[in-house]
Amino acid sequence: MSLVVCFYMGACGGGNGIKPDASASDAPSARCDPSAPFGTAKELTPLDGPTEDLGGRLTNDQLTILFSRTNADKTWDIYSATRPAITDPFGTPQVVGTLNTIYSELWPALTPDGLGVYFMSDRITPGTYGIWVAKRTSPTGAWGPPTQVTDLMTGDATPYVANATGFYFASGMRMGAGANDIFRATLGSTGAMSMIGAVIGGVDTPASEDIPVLTGDELHIFFARNNGTDFDIYEASRSSTSDGFGAATAVPGLAMAGFDELPSWISPDGCDLYYSTAAGTTGSDLFEVSRP
Repeated sequence: MSLVVCFYMGACGGGNGIKPDASASDAPSARCDPSAPFGTAKELTPLDGPTEDLGGRLTNDQLTILFSRTNADKTWDIYSATRPAITDPFGTPQVVGTLNTIYSELWPALTPDGLGVYFMSDRITPGTYGIWVAKRTSPTGAWGPPTQVTDLMTGDATPYVANATGFYFASGMRMGAGANDIFRATLGSTGAMSMIGAVIGGVDTPASEDIPVLTGDELHIFFARNNGTDFDIYEASRSSTSDGFGAATAVPGLAMAGFDELPSWISPDGCDLYYSTAAGTTGSDLFEVSRP
């Protein structure tokens, strides 16, 4: 089942907080080895709905998740769920009414301060997607009315906010070749975007690359690449943000034949990767893999 096709047709944060004169014993202990392979996938079963669930994006403390779910009319709505600690399961998902319409809303991407959320929607022309944004005055407040991001084009999709300025998305329109590629824009303090350019290096190939997911320092990227029959999750790294990414490699264990695996969020410390796959209990469901 190809979820990406139907959408288009129908590690770590900078700095570790250590003072210059701090001793090694003062450094916080890491939750995982960021170079280790991911472990066994865990399905987020409390979030499973009776239909399709997709694209879980979290707050940096991992206590709130936003994702999309199909309804009886086959359109997508944005839902949210919370938990008291990252070791606890999420509670019952609730629809985020202010973000949704009778059309589709997908791939919600929170800003680091929790005051903005970007997502894709076909609310102007059904089947033709653009990117929208909603704001709020506090991380627990209600979302205001969404507005379209006019700095981006129709057809730009799957937004991801890596940090306060790094905004990534996929598009099949900008390179003129038809295949989707990954792009970056600089997000200004007023919400305006500039310096849009392709992410080059080991990420861009003649195949379709979609759904960019980056660590906060923008040095490590996960994305979905089409292998000819479905999408698998790939990763690539670079030494600085002025470099192109190195050669991308498939993430071990996240390439199940016949099903799409689609990345959605990476924790700031690079320990936990969230993704969706159509191999879930009820079709497309949300999963998590963690590094030891």
